[in-house]
Amino acid sequence: INEDIIIMNLEEHSDTKDSINKLNIAFNGNDEVNTTKLIDDYCTEAKEDENTDNRIEIAKTIKNLEINEGNTPSIGNIKGLVLAVDFPDSIAKEDTDYPTQEHYQSVSSYYFNSSLGNLNMQFDVCGWLTMPHNSSYYSSMTENNQSLYTGDAPGASAIICDALSLVEDKLNLRKYDNDKDGYIDCLYVIYNHKIDYKKGDFWWAYNYFVFQAPKKYDRTLPGNYVFAGYDFLKEDNSICNTITYIHETGHMFGLEDYYDYDTSTGVNKGGLGGADMMDENVGDHNPFSKMLLGWIKNPIIVNKENNEEFSQEYVITKYSDYGDVIIICDDFDDKKGVFQDYFVLCYLTGDKYYPNQTVNGIRLYRVHGQLESKTSEKITYDYFKYDNSYTSEKLIDAYKKSLSGNYYYSSSEKASPTDLYYYSRSSLTNKETNLRYWTSNLNKTTSKYAFEVLRTDGNQATIKIYTK
Repeated sequence: INEDIIIMNLEEHSDTKDSINKLNIAFNGNDEVNTTKLIDDYCTEAKEDENTDNRIEIAKTIKNLEINEGNTPSIGNIKGLVLAVDFPDSIAKEDTDYPTQEHYQSVSSYYFNSSLGNLNMQFDVCGWLTMPHNSSYYSSMTENNQSLYTGDAPGASAIICDALSLVEDKLNLRKYDNDKDGYIDCLYVIYNHKIDYKKGDFWWAYNYFVFQAPKKYDRTLPGNYVFAGYDFLKEDNSICNTITYIHETGHMFGLEDYYDYDTSTGVNKGGLGGADMMDENVGDHNPFSKMLLGWIKNPIIVNKENNEEFSQEYVITKYSDYGDVIIICDDFDDKKGVFQDYFVLCYLTGDKYYPNQTVNGIRLYRVHGQLESKTSEKITYDYFKYDNSYTSEKLIDAYKKSLSGNYYYSSSEKASPTDLYYYSRSSLTNKETNLRYWTSNLNKTTSKYAFEVLRTDGNQATIKIYTK
């Protein structure tokens, strides 16, 4: 994006320039984007190996769902707007801690890397914008006690509209409508207020949509947004912790949470062992998420048909750099794309996403990505049949190394490297000489699969997959 980044600190808040600069670093970084390999190099090593004939194109992704209309585009050059707001009863103060970045990157560099060069985000940061009302005026709003703003977060919508009124004559708001549908689709409101860690309802972090606004702002309507506190930057005794903003950005693209919203239901005990950006704000996005967003386009397919038995070796390259994955599925339906039932294997390494991981290994996921017709607000649409909280099956599972007992993680479990990964010469086995197969129940069949990690060699791993 060949535009200068705007960092606007209003004159009446000249003493808080340091906090606006810190927000700029949190979103844009303090140096050049820490790139991995650009998309032009995508899976070049994998494409040249013996698996070329086994690769498929993922044609149907989240952008094909009507409910995704209005979300932030997940591919291309995206311009975002960050509005820092405070209130007459909660005025922003100086924040002179040196704004270093620790394990995680800025929002921009994280998504450039995670998207494998498919997504380049840049942000204009503006603030502090003092709202015309005290904080309690907005937090006490409900859909029932006022008529202008609808939805579950009318107070946030009111703050957004009041903030846009203050900047519409200073900024070209139309440039934040990235898909040119008349709505600002990449908007962050960062509030100066104590975060409510107990209730976590209004003064929290969430992604939502402004369903109704009193007017257009610079001929544009507010739409998809993230609402989050400035103090999230200070979590875990950090001085520039970006992971909450990164997680909520995942929702802007249309990704679901993979943790369990309600552990009391006892239905499926959601969670991926806490080791995913959409679970516990940890690490990279998993292969299912990246295929949904169009970042992984040519996975290897192990497509078992007619219940034939076979064993075959496959080579996959480093996931964080190439997005290389293996899909295991009975009779994979090209027309359904990611929206079906399958397993996914990828090769994870200790790197910028998992700095505490000292070994390399394979991770196994199970996806129940089927769609079903749903109706809300008299609108019918196709959406995921399963989720990670309330349905009989999880939308996505992460397998434990041992398949004894429950193979999946409950909502309270946290994964460890020895539990997450299958190492070289390891397999799903009871004994080294006795492969342990697991039943797939894919597409109403009873196919069984097993795999063995033959080698892990720096940037690539060799896996042998068995079926019966």
